[in-house]
Amino acid sequence: MKARNLYLFIFLLLFCPLAVLAQKFDYIDTKGYTIHSILKDSRGILWLGTNDGIMTYAQLLSQTPNGFIRNPQLNGIIVKMEEDKMGRLLLRAQSNKYMIYDPKDNRLIKKVDEYLHEAGIPIEYDFNISIDPKGNYWLGAKHDLYIFDPQTRKHRHITLPEQGGNIVSICSKRNKETAIVCEHEVYLVNKQTLRTTWLTHSPETYNYQYFYLQADSRGNIWLASPSKLHRFDIRTKLWRDYSQTMYDITECFPMRDDQILVPTSNTGVFIFDKNGNEIKHLMPSALTGLINKHLLNCYYDAENENIWVIYHKQGLGMAHYSTKNYLLRPLPSLLDQTTNDVIALGETQDHHLLLGTEDNGVYLIPGQSYQDGEITNNRYPNSTAVSVLCDSKGRVWTGLYRFGLKCSDGTTYFDGYSPYSLVEGPDGCIYVSLMRLGLWKVNPETHQTSLVEDENLWLMQCVRQGDWLYTASARFIHCINMRTGKKKHIPGSVFPNSNFAAGTKALCIDRRGWLWIVNYNSYSDVEIFDTKHYKFFTINALNKYVLNSIVEDNDGNMWFGTTNGLVRLKVEDAAKRKFSSYCYNTGTQRNQYFNERCAFHLSDGRLLFGATDGYMLFNPREITHQKSDVSKPNLMFTALRINSQYVNPSTPDDKEAICQSDFSFIKHLDLKYNKNNLLLEFCPRNAMHNAFGNYYYKVEGLSKEWMSLNNYQILLSNLRPGTYTIRIKEQPNQLSAESIEYEALTITIHPPFWLSTWAYLIYIVLILGAAYLLYRYQTNRRRYLEKMKMVRMEAKHRQEMNDMKLQFFTNVSHDLRTPLTLIITPLEEMLSKVNDVSQKDILDTMLRNARRLFFLVNQILDIRALDVSSVKVITSQLNVIELLQQEYQAFLSHANKRGIDFRFETDIEHLTIETDVDKLTKIVENLLSNAFKYTSNGGKIALEAHYKNQELQISVSDTGKGIPDKEKSLIFEPFYLGKDSNRTESSGIGLSIVKQFTEQLGGKIEVTDNQPQGSVFCITLTVSTYSESSSGSTPSETYSSYHSGNKTLLLVEDNIDLLQYLSSSLGETYNICQATDGRQALDIMKATDIDLIVSDVMMEGMDGMTLCKEVKSHIETSHIPLILLTAKSLEQDELAGLQMGANDYVTKPFSMEILRLRIKSQLERVGKAQKTFKEKAEVNPSEVTITTLDQQLLADCIAFVENHIDQASLSPEDLALGVNLSRTTLYKKLRSITGDTPVEFIRILRLKRAKQLLEQDHLYVAEVSAKVGFNNPKTFARHFHEEFGIYPSEVEVKESLATE
Repeated sequence: MKARNLYLFIFLLLFCPLAVLAQKFDYIDTKGYTIHSILKDSRGILWLGTNDGIMTYAQLLSQTPNGFIRNPQLNGIIVKMEEDKMGRLLLRAQSNKYMIYDPKDNRLIKKVDEYLHEAGIPIEYDFNISIDPKGNYWLGAKHDLYIFDPQTRKHRHITLPEQGGNIVSICSKRNKETAIVCEHEVYLVNKQTLRTTWLTHSPETYNYQYFYLQADSRGNIWLASPSKLHRFDIRTKLWRDYSQTMYDITECFPMRDDQILVPTSNTGVFIFDKNGNEIKHLMPSALTGLINKHLLNCYYDAENENIWVIYHKQGLGMAHYSTKNYLLRPLPSLLDQTTNDVIALGETQDHHLLLGTEDNGVYLIPGQSYQDGEITNNRYPNSTAVSVLCDSKGRVWTGLYRFGLKCSDGTTYFDGYSPYSLVEGPDGCIYVSLMRLGLWKVNPETHQTSLVEDENLWLMQCVRQGDWLYTASARFIHCINMRTGKKKHIPGSVFPNSNFAAGTKALCIDRRGWLWIVNYNSYSDVEIFDTKHYKFFTINALNKYVLNSIVEDNDGNMWFGTTNGLVRLKVEDAAKRKFSSYCYNTGTQRNQYFNERCAFHLSDGRLLFGATDGYMLFNPREITHQKSDVSKPNLMFTALRINSQYVNPSTPDDKEAICQSDFSFIKHLDLKYNKNNLLLEFCPRNAMHNAFGNYYYKVEGLSKEWMSLNNYQILLSNLRPGTYTIRIKEQPNQLSAESIEYEALTITIHPPFWLSTWAYLIYIVLILGAAYLLYRYQTNRRRYLEKMKMVRMEAKHRQEMNDMKLQFFTNVSHDLRTPLTLIITPLEEMLSKVNDVSQKDILDTMLRNARRLFFLVNQILDIRALDVSSVKVITSQLNVIELLQQEYQAFLSHANKRGIDFRFETDIEHLTIETDVDKLTKIVENLLSNAFKYTSNGGKIALEAHYKNQELQISVSDTGKGIPDKEKSLIFEPFYLGKDSNRTESSGIGLSIVKQFTEQLGGKIEVTDNQPQGSVFCITLTVSTYSESSSGSTPSETYSSYHSGNKTLLLVEDNIDLLQYLSSSLGETYNICQATDGRQALDIMKATDIDLIVSDVMMEGMDGMTLCKEVKSHIETSHIPLILLTAKSLEQDELAGLQMGANDYVTKPFSMEILRLRIKSQLERVGKAQKTFKEKAEVNPSEVTITTLDQQLLADCIAFVENHIDQASLSPEDLALGVNLSRTTLYKKLRSITGDTPVEFIRILRLKRAKQLLEQDHLYVAEVSAKVGFNNPKTFARHFHEEFGIYPSEVEVKESLATE
């Protein structure tokens, strides 16, 4: 046993130095980079010198540490870094070359010697630089020492004695003096006066390339070379050599309390105290956390008391170093294995620690600290001790999981069960909380056990204050007086909105009588029962953490062990329930996980917590808060990605650059509108800031909500132009304090030029200019419109006057056409009957002038038609040679009387074209009339026609006065009269009509001079020709002899003279009825059967158009043909009449012979339709009718007879009733349409159907007679013979003969 204890004692001595190491070294992945040096600058930013330049610790933590290049020239291995007073970094490369990097503007001074030359320092290549605490440069070259102020660019200079050798190293970190180590001597230089004092001889000759110099606060000097370490004691003036234990030294650093940190490349890390004694030698182990002993360098962060180690290839290690802070102690076992999971705590009467572990029993550690003694006992190995207690008589009670309660006197209780909590009562009895079995009491003297509370309760912990014992289940708080046995059960519902039913995890009762309750629901409030005042309340200040254990210190502060470190809650004011809290970081990259119900208050005031990594023992009054400068932002701007591309910092010389300094200095970004997809990274500036706390951000201008800063990244997509401010909020260690909030970055997205301020100013100017121009335009337009309104009113007035004049002439012309009709028509009849030559000449002169007057009247109407722009082209086939021949003959007698040589010349015998006959006739008549008008007696006029290449040319040439060239473009204007025109004979509209009609026919007209005198008018038309055989056809049969008695004509004319003339001219052939207006005509038709109507259009009362509409829209009269007789010669007037249902349209003046032919043609059409009905076996109603009403009536009549053809009793009355007409109306309609009476109509249909049956079905005559409604076959045969000229039997014979 003694040998074992001796072994354990040696084991503890081996790990004794760990007493001052607060945590193990945590490994930090450097992501492929090899780190050579570390520096924390004045802004708290941790800089890392790498194998390829420098980076910040924040950049290392980012998602892509190599996402940007800081400065392309900043490369190579950086082995040392210092900061000057301007915030610039002095970098020393492995090649011993210096560089100066300014992160504010990303500038790099690559050649420091040239930079120093510009400041007046004549330094050469080999020199040494050190920066003092004020940021001034101390430069040593050979025997010369320069002190350079980089801000003022001024320097001071001294020369050291030559016997000391060249300057090897400079240590400017001493308070008042700078230590200068030369090859042979050591000097001290006063920083103010530059007074030089010899200190001592150098312990050996040094090469500055492998030499490290440091000084502690007492002035002691430490010199280190790769193989030796020397310390010069400023008091004894003696050197001490440590070379026997030190190998491959890489650097040395002063630490707090004048300790010195010395890393080596093969033997780990050494720490020396203020007296130069080695107090710590850190080697790789599970306890130290070092992963290997090969170190490139170290760094001591005095502000946060962190030791950084740099591993030889890749990776960093960091541990928090403190002599006064809390200590996490690993727990060694008797089996030389590390068993650190402590789940139960206790203290013996001799102040030894009792530590219950997971799966390895109970440790007893003597003394009041870890290094005071040795582990003397390890009870119940391989068992899990869930509770431990030392009673007032010194007996140790241990609750083992599923092995019952063990007492140090050898007795066992509740074997097979798990005692989770032990409390000694005032009577010495032990109260035991058994899992799922309630609360029990054990009497150690009698060894009897008794049930105190319900055995079905799950009670995890019990606490005692005075005579009262408190515990809690999922439903109640159980209060038990251990002397009297009195019980109180307080329901968990007294805590509103609590999670009491989840079960109680930990209990503690403090000096105030408050019972603190932590339940199993994570991140829930702490519930408090004030046992003295019987009050209940909750504290929500700690609901951000998972609480596992509670204990009170001597000052009344409550300490909570969590899953992520320690939390201290101070009761500032119990009455007002005012609290303050502080969270203690117990690790660097991670915090300790403290076990449930594992907190204990030792008798000396120290607190003991069990954790998964061992136990934590500390004096609460000696714990110092970890420093955190809240004035500096914990997070720093680390990286920027725009549109998926990382941005490199540039210099102010690059005006187009987005970032003109290191990211840590950037507070504002100015970006173009198309650079609006951003990924920002904000990482902790050093290791202590990412270990504990939560970070949130919000983007003002985009959202008002705080969002969690996950992975230290902020993604902003499709930002609209504007200014956005990114604010970051940090949850500080003091949970009750307000969160730390600061402005991290402002981003301005500039709009495109068309949305910029200048653009809007331009828009405003343009809008104002446009408004002004619009105002001017509206003003001018209003004036113009008013002027045009006046002009239009004047023009309208003139037009109205012209229209009134023209309408007057038009009406006069219409009125003249009727008298002209009464003149021209009788003259034509008289000329046809007179044989006397002299009378004939007189009549011919009268007729010619009447026709001339008629021509002039037509021209007035034509120019009116042109004015209203409503003349349409109506084409038909025409033999143009015959037309020209007729016009030639019409003007030939007039030419003979005036002695004019009038000729018609053409090389075409026959030419049929498609054109508007009326318009072409008027063109030729106007040209000939114009030629005769301006040709003197005895002159020459020629009418010529030529056809070539689908073009017809008609020319009229004369030997008149001719047309001046300047008037040739004006003669076709309406009403234009030349200077030589006879204004009494010319109206000035003839040539205008010629031009308009020619263009409407798709042609052109030209006027040229005739040689030697006169003019030539030539029109050119593009025409389609037809063969002579297709020019027309002659009906195969006429009906000129058709008379079924005299037909009755109804003449409607309001001119009495014309009405009488028409009656006398037509009365010889037809029966005449007269009416002077449409209304009278309708009355006559009701009393008289009318065969045809001839009506004038323009009449007083009901005019001809209305009469036509009335006649054609009533079934009683729709069959009567109607000819409109009018002075309106315009084509649109003719079309309107025909659309009303008129059968023909005759314009005044007219030839009586033409009117007779038109009347005869209409009556013959009716006779032809009647004959068609009689002769055809199957008749389509459309073949014998004109109007839709007559067509529908005939179809209804035929259908009705066909449906009742076998009924012999079918009568006209039945037929009239079947088609909804009176018998009289039916009689008139069938008589006019078919020429038959209703009786005859029925009989003819019967006979036609009979003939079809006899020809097709081989039926007997009697059968056929019965089928078609004849009762008597003889009567049938007689009528059949009258209709078809044969008998029914002969039809059968003919058919049989045909068959043979």
